[in-house]
Amino acid sequence: MEAKDNSEKCSFNLNIDLSKADIGEVYKAISEDATLENNAWMNLEIVSDILFSEKDFDKVEKLIETLRSCDSEIYKGLIFHLLPEMICYHLFNDNQEMAFKKIDELAKYCNEDFLLFTHLLDVLDAYGFTYRMRETAKDVLKENTGLDEDDKAIIESLISINDYPTDNETLIKARNIFFESSRQMNIPEIASHNIIDALIVYFENNFQNDKSHIIHFELDSFRDYIAVLIDNENMDTFEYGASILWGSVYFIDSLYSKGMISDEEYNYFLDIIEHVKAFFIVNIPWNGFWKIKFLYSWTKPSGIDDDEFVNESEIVEYNLKTKASQIVNKSITNVLGPKIKSLSYGRYLEEEEIAFKKNIEKEDIMTFGFENKKDSMFPYLNYLSGETDNEFKPEPAK
Repeated sequence: MEAKDNSEKCSFNLNIDLSKADIGEVYKAISEDATLENNAWMNLEIVSDILFSEKDFDKVEKLIETLRSCDSEIYKGLIFHLLPEMICYHLFNDNQEMAFKKIDELAKYCNEDFLLFTHLLDVLDAYGFTYRMRETAKDVLKENTGLDEDDKAIIESLISINDYPTDNETLIKARNIFFESSRQMNIPEIASHNIIDALIVYFENNFQNDKSHIIHFELDSFRDYIAVLIDNENMDTFEYGASILWGSVYFIDSLYSKGMISDEEYNYFLDIIEHVKAFFIVNIPWNGFWKIKFLYSWTKPSGIDDDEFVNESEIVEYNLKTKASQIVNKSITNVLGPKIKSLSYGRYLEEEEIAFKKNIEKEDIMTFGFENKKDSMFPYLNYLSGETDNEFKPEPAK
């Protein structure tokens, strides 16, 4: 896994070390250098990317303050680039005041990036701030006139939750058991609904033909399902996928405690979840592993050992100090520390790393129908998203 190097993409002529530079001076230099060719907006975005990759959150905060007071138009344009990561950082540090202040600021412009905004509301809930999240959602419905009816319905669903519809009696029973257990395990309300709704979709999509044994985990299908959840339009909003994956342990714990699954099924399902955790860890940005800290505000599930729960939470804490420059050409153990190998899914990490590298190699050797060139991924991505026709369909390299 390689870190992105944005340092050479800045168009302004400024030979400085951002780790030592004064942000006010950086802003001044970018502003004075701003032309049609040297775009201040783009350069400020790149500067913030570098600061985020190096986990220099204090400097990002100063950049936010500088832009807010000096250039409100550029600040508004960059608000969804600057604030989301800072909200996650403040939640990590239990700085509620700063996190709430920034989520309220984003709420005024939520239609600018509605998907990311609602993701942040989910994160707010996952940390246990469900009441505060709902107050923000109510304010959005009251004050934001730029949302369409579908977006408003999504916001309303966060205020008044409805169960995902299913007519399968086994799944209905399992959902009720899980909700009873989740309250005891300190899992926030919306996170609980997200977990069970996502699992019901997985079960019904994969095991609908055997309704008596519809609750079942299978490695390839569950890995593929989690892959979809964490690839949220390449925005690195993988916290939702983490809540479902780690939440599935709580789910099978609750069913096992009520005798709905056998010893054999419980251990088999637990092993599959552990394997998919290894897949998850390998396929997310390693320097962003800290963003799943909310999982450790929930009560430890029975399916995870005490030592593992503590060790994993320490890895998450340690990861906040990881800089992008430390990731290039490093193994997952180098980045996340030796404790990662001691976790239950540590035995699957090497296998998943090999699979990840093979997938990258496949992409690297892929050629495209458009003039038979492979110098850009954009034709392929456009083909996948349905925005172009089959002339961009990739073909294996000969």
